[in-house]
Amino acid sequence: MLHRSHANRLARGAGRRGSGSGGDDVLGELEQAYDVHEALAALPENCQEILDRFFARDESYRTIGDALELPAGTIASRISRCLTKLRENWEETEYPARPENR
Repeated sequence: MLHRSHANRLARGAGRRGSGSGGDDVLGELEQAYDVHEALAALPENCQEILDRFFARDESYRTIGDALELPAGTIASRISRCLTKLRENWEETEYPARPENR
């Protein structure tokens, strides 16, 4: 798990070693990774597990389905729905809703 303090420490170290705006690029990538991590953490546990198995462990629909005792087609549908939720969560992190002026 990447905590904000670790990301800041890595970015400061990269800025000292890099030249020009390289440190800024690293910082931007670390911040984006942190935002995606937060969006993943906000997902329901079943989505976290399915996305982890599919993307991080590179498991097939069939392998995931066998492990969860679900048909491969159901796994495909859940991956799609979970990615939609992830995108929504990430967009909320990137572009938080602003309160309405009254």
